Amino acid sequence: MNCSPLSFRQPAKFGTPNPASVRCLLSLLLLPWLAAAQQKVVWREDFESDWWWDNWFMEGGVWEVGKPTGGPKKAFSGQNCAVTGLAGKYPAKADARLGSVPFLVPAADQHPRFRFFHWYSIGRGDQGTVEVRVGQGAWKVVSQTNVWDGSGWGQGSVDLRAYAGQEVQVAFHFKASSPSEGPGWYVDDVAISTDVLPRLGDQTVAEGVLLAVPIIAKGSGWVFGLGQGAPEGAAIDPLFGLFTWVPSELQGPTTNSITVYVSTPNNPLERIDSATFTVVVNEVNAPPLVGSIGPKAIKADTLLRFPVTAIDPDWPTNRLVFTLDPGAPEGGAIDPTTGVFTWTPTAAQAATNHSITVRVTDNGTSGGGADPRSSVATFVALPKVTPTRLTAELTPESKVLVTVEDMIPGVDYALQISKDLIEWKALRTIRSETATFTHEDADIGSEPMRFYRLRIP
Repeated sequence: MNCSPLSFRQPAKFGTPNPASVRCLLSLLLLPWLAAAQQKVVWREDFESDWWWDNWFMEGGVWEVGKPTGGPKKAFSGQNCAVTGLAGKYPAKADARLGSVPFLVPAADQHPRFRFFHWYSIGRGDQGTVEVRVGQGAWKVVSQTNVWDGSGWGQGSVDLRAYAGQEVQVAFHFKASSPSEGPGWYVDDVAISTDVLPRLGDQTVAEGVLLAVPIIAKGSGWVFGLGQGAPEGAAIDPLFGLFTWVPSELQGPTTNSITVYVSTPNNPLERIDSATFTVVVNEVNAPPLVGSIGPKAIKADTLLRFPVTAIDPDWPTNRLVFTLDPGAPEGGAIDPTTGVFTWTPTAAQAATNHSITVRVTDNGTSGGGADPRSSVATFVALPKVTPTRLTAELTPESKVLVTVEDMIPGVDYALQISKDLIEWKALRTIRSETATFTHEDADIGSEPMRFYRLRIP
């Protein structure tokens, strides 16, 4: 492509661009954008070449380009920068604009941004603004600096997606409303660039599972952060850009919009670029928690009744249903809603041990689909052991009535006698279908004493 020599050679403080030079320069600016996929910088100005005159125009007689002797006393990079007075003072009531030639803003999906480094120290009430205009329209303020002192060189960034596909100009507009003078506003390394942060894909994660998303930014030296509204527990490593989050039980099922951004170390509050992605947290159904059940004593024809306790750890909680696993004794039952277990054992059932398993099942879901979970608790029902009592009573007829109480029906007992607690002999075997039995011992002879005992063979 051939271009005629650029004719914009106005003094650095004043001037408007020659239309021919603008047309040629626009062609030059379009070429880097066509190759944006490789270099990601549409246009850059560092004010080191004399050609900067052809890229900018000045109004108001304040802006200068060169090596600063006031303010920071040096450019951000190289030797030169644009400043409202190289000597370090701008005049009172200054009203000046440093503007670019027109350029075409890249497509919105490339995240076009106007970036620059600046240093400023201005009087109370003075103001520096970044402006954009479309075609020959009015200038619109898109960013401003109205604090009195910056904290060293910092990077500014203006999102240009609202102007995607349009021919625009950008400008630095400085206006002093106070009578005081100050070092001024210093600008360097201006660029139109795209895609510092990539477009981030949406994510899906289950409750309690670590989600790790590396955020890969173009360039280096960025500080990463999370935008407002990030869910509790989410974090991003400020140096390496690794986003991590383990959603809690209370955070699912939810859909979360998460914004990450990058800034510069010396100005972390000024965001250079941001990207937003969605994280869907799926519900994970956890099984119910069933309280332990200790051994239970049973007695024939006596009701056994107690509640089984269980909770659902999920949020929102699920409905719980109580059931008995196969093998439960006949007659045993559990209320499916309250978990109250009831059973009245028969004589035969009360004479043996029983292992009974209670199952608690929820109606929960996982990932949007039905996923019922259950837990069990097993307890043992044992025959109630009541101490068997043995008493002996001498009657007026010199007989001994031996009474046995609280016997286990159907169990054989051996009644034995002794006169010295050393030698024992069987008196009789007792097998009763009732809990009480009485034996009359009439053969006591002339023994001064007699002992009785009961044994289960």
